[in-house]
Amino acid sequence: MLHPWLLHRLLLAAAADLARRRLARGAPLGATEAVALGYSVVLAEDCTAGATPETHQMQITEHLPLLATITTAGSVIASLPTPPQPH
Repeated sequence: MLHPWLLHRLLLAAAADLARRRLARGAPLGATEAVALGYSVVLAEDCTAGATPETHQMQITEHLPLLATITTAGSVIASLPTPPQPH
């Protein structure tokens, strides 16, 4: 059985891989596909971009909150568990 910390890291790696493969399609479609696959989606607003600042703002405030939790990169990093320390 995997240690919970390792399982969490593997799930994060799988989500990151999914995001990388879908990057060319854009965040809204990538988020839609991730939700359809059963993922709970968290998007860091400061790690996304739209074609224009106006498009970005519209996506972040109107479309993406229907699919995902919108937060910041700092909040995502702060929520990660601390790895076990060697003794």
